[in-house]
Amino acid sequence: GGGDAEAAARAVMQTGEFDYAWNTQINPDLQAEMATGGKGVFLNGFGTLVERIEMNMTDPSADLPEGERSTVAHPHPILSDIKVRKALSMAIDRQILVDVGYGAAGRPTCNLVPAPEMFASDNTECIPHQMDAAKALLDEAGWTVGADGIREKDGKKLHLLYQTSVNPVRQDFQALIKDWWTELGVDVELKTVDASVFFGGDAGSPDTFQKFYADVEMYANNFDGTDP
Repeated sequence: GGGDAEAAARAVMQTGEFDYAWNTQINPDLQAEMATGGKGVFLNGFGTLVERIEMNMTDPSADLPEGERSTVAHPHPILSDIKVRKALSMAIDRQILVDVGYGAAGRPTCNLVPAPEMFASDNTECIPHQMDAAKALLDEAGWTVGADGIREKDGKKLHLLYQTSVNPVRQDFQALIKDWWTELGVDVELKTVDASVFFGGDAGSPDTFQKFYADVEMYANNFDGTDP
């Protein structure tokens, strides 16, 4: 699971130490290499687990008093504008992410709830990669490209802190998405947090996905059972 996906997969595929592992979160090349060991097979069962980027609708600024950071008391100064959020989404090529990160084990979706079918919408509008339209949307939202290539509005730079857990697939995704967002005119700062801390939920830690002391964060999650 979240701790060390590669080690878990090796314990099944190469040493035979374990019977099964889930959510292996390793790239297609590594899957192919491990499969040659002959001790196990990779099975894909498409369900409800979605790797997603969540955008903070509240202000995570460290200048705010503790207890008020990333709370509804303070709207996010940049991401509260749906045009900005939509532009960031349109700049991402989800099919490339699937190809690089998951191969046959992944597929692009625009839904947080992709299954069961009775709950999933037929929304596919996020799939096409639309960089030019994304740039136009940021222009429309008043974010203009400065001399340094970074967009600004009312004297404020379009800077985003993007956090996720330590995992090779997630770091590959961060690098690709940073490239797309940089092309869009965003100053992207990447942060990685050890999975045991990020998912640990320690109320005293500033680095958990629940605290959300960042502008955007990426992880996978789903619901128990079949009813979202």
